[in-house]
Amino acid sequence: MTTECTACKGTGTIILSEKECPDCKGSGKPKAISLDQLSEKDLGKLMGGGIKCTKCGGTGRISVTEPCKTCAGRGKFFTCTVCGRETVKGDLCESCAKKPLVHVLSAECDTRELEAGKVYEGKVQGHANFGVFVDLNPQIRGLIHSSNISFLPEIGDKIFVEVKNIAQNGNIELLPKSLKEFQLIEVEKQLPRRKTTELSKYLGKLVHLSGEVIQIKQTGGPTIFTISDEDGTVQCAAFEKAGERAYPEIKSETIVKVIGEPSMRNGAMQVEIRAMKQLWGGDATGIKEQIESAIDKRAEPHDIQFLVKSEVLEKLKPRMRNAAKLIRKAVFKSRPIIIRHHADADGITSAIAIERALLPLLREVGGSDADRHFYRRSPSKAPFYELEDVTKDLTFALEDQERFSQKMPLVVLMDNGATEEDMPAMKQAIIYGVEILVIDHHHPDGTIDSMVLEHVNPAYAGGDFGITTGMIGTEIARMINPDIVEEIKHLPAVSAVGDRSAAPEAELYKLLVADKYKPEDLKNMPQITLCATSWCPSTASTRWRN
Repeated sequence: MTTECTACKGTGTIILSEKECPDCKGSGKPKAISLDQLSEKDLGKLMGGGIKCTKCGGTGRISVTEPCKTCAGRGKFFTCTVCGRETVKGDLCESCAKKPLVHVLSAECDTRELEAGKVYEGKVQGHANFGVFVDLNPQIRGLIHSSNISFLPEIGDKIFVEVKNIAQNGNIELLPKSLKEFQLIEVEKQLPRRKTTELSKYLGKLVHLSGEVIQIKQTGGPTIFTISDEDGTVQCAAFEKAGERAYPEIKSETIVKVIGEPSMRNGAMQVEIRAMKQLWGGDATGIKEQIESAIDKRAEPHDIQFLVKSEVLEKLKPRMRNAAKLIRKAVFKSRPIIIRHHADADGITSAIAIERALLPLLREVGGSDADRHFYRRSPSKAPFYELEDVTKDLTFALEDQERFSQKMPLVVLMDNGATEEDMPAMKQAIIYGVEILVIDHHHPDGTIDSMVLEHVNPAYAGGDFGITTGMIGTEIARMINPDIVEEIKHLPAVSAVGDRSAAPEAELYKLLVADKYKPEDLKNMPQITLCATSWCPSTASTRWRN
């Protein structure tokens, strides 16, 4: 196996310094030109002043180099495919080359990975009058004829066998091998990596899928692993025994390689796992970086024009866009989202706006029931994030982490979270790995800003509490999902009336929906909103529709 030297980036040389090119004296152009040796193309370049010095390539400088000491000038490292030790060249180190190789077939391998003359590790499956059956993996079974064996191994015993012959009908003839010293080498099926969005093209066929494990759910039958890659997520099912955890060594947030068969189950794509293993080192890092880069691009918020003209909102827009991106990124990374909001009209309308934007996106990314697993909305009785709130949020989060191996959530505090009163609960949340985002309009004291991913507040754009959280939340919701504007564009007006805002923006938002809602309607809505949620304790998720 070969890996590129990171010290010289595969060139085999290290640049020590640069000096003036001796041929062109730093001009980048040749000192002398033989016209009779120039082609028609070169003559054209000469007329246009485009002929470059051949020694420096037109830069006027040349590099002073020395062979890379890390890789001895080779530009890459060779490592033994068996033990991983560095070798001068080739697949095996000197030690491993002297020992017989015993091949271990992965579960996904079939007879195409089997070679006559090679030695394999197998397990005794059964006895017959004419010989002993040996499983080389769950897909491949061979026979040691009774004439070739002088002892009767027990069922379940591991045994080394040489493949003597593979018949055209698939029958495999084996010979027992006794080895004192040997090297085990794993044989995997070599398949091109497929993305989750490509799986529908390969129904019933064996595919290779690599990604991050974001959820593990044990059912009464198989273990369900939710795998995320650059394009999306897919559920992968592995069966050991009914209700027994398959691949217990695989944990959440690890990068894995899956070999399996895609199929449609209950209207959704599912991969039946043949084999799965955790990836390490450069393989895992490469996949992780690809996923992170792709998600970062997909999480970019939509570019919108605000529903009303507002100098404060325009100045606040970068923070609002960052908040929208953080929320979208949490969805694409399948990080649970908890919206904690003040239990008044402003807090409820701001949270509802985000909720209406989130739900379609959650279902698109994680399936029809994703909102039940990755989203909760809860009102806070106090106008700040109190210890009672964080205790309940952590209880739910830790239970989900234990049962489903889910990540700790992103908590979005709306119409609260801006002051020192929120710090005790925030500190408690951060200890457990919870990330926090604040969207508020109460005057901030700056104490919590270093603890949160973003703090969107009109005070940071020259505004005050007259710009309500409902106004800010609605515009952020449109950045998350612009398709829901008709569902939520009345919410800023409701929050403005409920919070008695005297800001110019309040009148503009009221005018925006004046053809649909009279002033009396806007006055009544805050009361209806409060009554609709007053029954629900802060531990429960609330849903509010206009």
